[in-house]
Amino acid sequence: MFVCNLHKNKITYLIMFLCAFLFASSSLFCAHVSADSVCATTPAGDLDKGKAGFTTQPYTVLENGQTYLKFNVVISYQNVKFNNKIDITIFTAYDNFQNATWVTDQASYTHKEKGDYSELSYTVNLSKYKDSTWLMDSMHKGYVVGVNTYNNPWCQPTTYYSNKLSGQVSSTQIHITSAPNSIFASNDQYNSATAQVIPANTTDSVQWSASSASLAGLTASFLNNGKSDVDSSGKAVTKFNVPFQNLLTKVNTDPKSYGFPLRISAQAGNNRDNKDLYIGGLKAIECSESDIQSTGLVKDNTWQNIIDQNAFSQLLNSLNKSKHYWYAWFYWPENATSPAYLGRVSGVTNAGGILQSSLAPANLTIKNTGDNNFITQAVKATKDSKPLSIQLVVCSSSCQSWQPWSIAAASNRAQVKISPAPSAPELVSVPEAFNFGTIPVSVIAKGDSTKNYTAEGEVSVKNANHSWQLTANQTRSFSDIDGNNLNANLSLNGIQLGKEPQIVYSGSSTTPAAFSDTIQGRLQFPSGAQNQSVNANENYSTTISWNLTVTDPTLPSAH
Repeated sequence: MFVCNLHKNKITYLIMFLCAFLFASSSLFCAHVSADSVCATTPAGDLDKGKAGFTTQPYTVLENGQTYLKFNVVISYQNVKFNNKIDITIFTAYDNFQNATWVTDQASYTHKEKGDYSELSYTVNLSKYKDSTWLMDSMHKGYVVGVNTYNNPWCQPTTYYSNKLSGQVSSTQIHITSAPNSIFASNDQYNSATAQVIPANTTDSVQWSASSASLAGLTASFLNNGKSDVDSSGKAVTKFNVPFQNLLTKVNTDPKSYGFPLRISAQAGNNRDNKDLYIGGLKAIECSESDIQSTGLVKDNTWQNIIDQNAFSQLLNSLNKSKHYWYAWFYWPENATSPAYLGRVSGVTNAGGILQSSLAPANLTIKNTGDNNFITQAVKATKDSKPLSIQLVVCSSSCQSWQPWSIAAASNRAQVKISPAPSAPELVSVPEAFNFGTIPVSVIAKGDSTKNYTAEGEVSVKNANHSWQLTANQTRSFSDIDGNNLNANLSLNGIQLGKEPQIVYSGSSTTPAAFSDTIQGRLQFPSGAQNQSVNANENYSTTISWNLTVTDPTLPSAH
């Protein structure tokens, strides 16, 4: 029994030896794979659906001075599991795809599995191949990538072929690497944008375009209709502009944005990238009439705060250096078909002149002086819910009148919204008199603190939702026509009056704008001997002085 087992073991070893020999021999035979004169492209692979084949078109990319071939392919999981090596071949056009160039030794891959299939992501270093120069030259003329797999131990070959590229190298990525953040509109001055395309040797061209969600029907102009080739370093450069006619009707109302959003797009093959910027270069202005007195229409009259200086400097640098240009500020009333020159309004200086530097338009000064001034118009327009807008233009000739044919560039229209200064509190009414009725002579003469004589009146204040105080004081004693005085105490809302002013009411921002209240007056005669001489059946009167004082520092003093 023991011998029999040994015999069986020997047979097993023999069979294994024969299989190993056959496998080694078959591998040698399989190494001589050649393609038909017309390679049959394998249908596209799909790992999720369990379909073998290429999932990406092979492409070349230049990285760190090395040329790599990259592609993804789905193959049977068994072909990965039972193989020590998978052959990668390139069939080139120079021999009508008859013989394969073996680049397996220069290939590396990663893979992910699903069910019975694996997707391999290959990177082949073509520069390491011994005859890489002619190989890569042939690949530009046309090539097919083959993946040869062997299902050991039977060595049944399966080969997957990519599409024949015929000199076309598809792009895989594109990124816009440089473009301005904000531009002025111009009909003939161009801005630059650059995109980086991968791989650098792609044969795809780049198509540029522009759009704006804020400016309906925006038209941008690109050189060569927006089509640019990719250079040897993978860069594609374009020049573009946006005609100023796009900015004549829409008004920017945002004090934080330099104009309107504009999106530049670059597309190479199926790859796309976007760059968001602003068209116009001018922020909206929002301020109050009260602030203008101390800071001007813009803070400290520093117009650089609302003009995009980088965009304007870029425009200035692109202008024809052999020509002279002028700048001018215009303002647009609402629904106007054309604007008016701001320099013709009193209280405005430096509204136009020869353009010598990007700071020239920033010297604009608008003062609130005179009757016919811009501030007055702007405040009224804001109050009427029809704010004015301003616009900066650059012309090829002196432009103190609106001449669109001479405009070389323009900003967007920017809204000027000036909130009217809040009206100061105003004392509308106080009681004309307090009538305390008939008082017994005995109370007046001897005094009686238990007796209170009251009367009511009305106090009202206009624009009372600000800081203010209403004071009152008794400027003379109660007296009759003969000048006889009475010793009596007069109080309003429980506050006893005297010669010094006493605060009767006060207001703040939370006070109703139309403030009114019923005020209580009280007359009292202290106990004890008071008035030794009293004229019966006589009228006794006194005088109360009222004074409204405004304490809100943003409001002019009340009179």
